[in-house]
Amino acid sequence: MARTELSKILATRSWDQIDGLWMQVGCYTANTMQIEAGKKPDQLKPCAGEGANGGRIQMLPVGTEVEGANGTYTPMGAPRISYASPPYAGGYALKLAIQKLEGKDIPKLITLPLPLVTNETVKYCKEGTWAEMKDGCNAFPPSLVPNPGWFASIYSPETPEIGLQAALVGQPEP
Repeated sequence: MARTELSKILATRSWDQIDGLWMQVGCYTANTMQIEAGKKPDQLKPCAGEGANGGRIQMLPVGTEVEGANGTYTPMGAPRISYASPPYAGGYALKLAIQKLEGKDIPKLITLPLPLVTNETVKYCKEGTWAEMKDGCNAFPPSLVPNPGWFASIYSPETPEIGLQAALVGQPEP
């Protein structure tokens, strides 16, 4: 979808006429398209939106060693704000529903903060362990997460059962 819509814009403008992008998803694709058009990583346009792992890997500084990186699923120092609704929201809602069914008091209003990752706060996870995520890692190796569109905002202190293995294969964390 992002490629289709960006292609429509690029039919009447060049990348040099675009100052930046604000997207729900598609920053990874936008950077890929710029590289395909001959732009170098230091020429990428700033992009905001998308919590996908591919976009976060692209945010890492050029030269960062990333297991399984290839093509445009690689560190580029892409200027970005990664901001998206976290996938753990559903797991947390289910956990609260079970607590309510068990008779526990649950607040009527719960605010779930949206994870905001910038070039300054993107942090590579070497293994994707719960301890790494608790320490702030938020981008996973392409060798573990081959789909760059996979949403990487999986850590919440409220849901220790949901880690990388739970997100990838449906198995709770040990």
